[in-house]
Amino acid sequence: MEEYGFETVIADAKELLLDGKALLIGGRPIDLVYNRLVDFALEEPRHAALQAAYLGGKVVVTPTTNMRTPGGGFAPVLEVHTPLEGS
Repeated sequence: MEEYGFETVIADAKELLLDGKALLIGGRPIDLVYNRLVDFALEEPRHAALQAAYLGGKVVVTPTTNMRTPGGGFAPVLEVHTPLEGS
């Protein structure tokens, strides 16, 4: 993805932080997560920030999970990409 101007990071989901506005890794916002976890519902405690960000529409997770919001609907999807500086 970097060849197309998108910064990529490989990280452990337990390193993610949700600050209320964005999902962060090392203080940098994350817009899209390629899910390589086997916990597809993101129910493990170490995936709490990722689950909350997904259900809150703060991040896109692909492949998409089948999680439902507390109201019973499917979680919203918001896809925003931030190009690398100088791209």
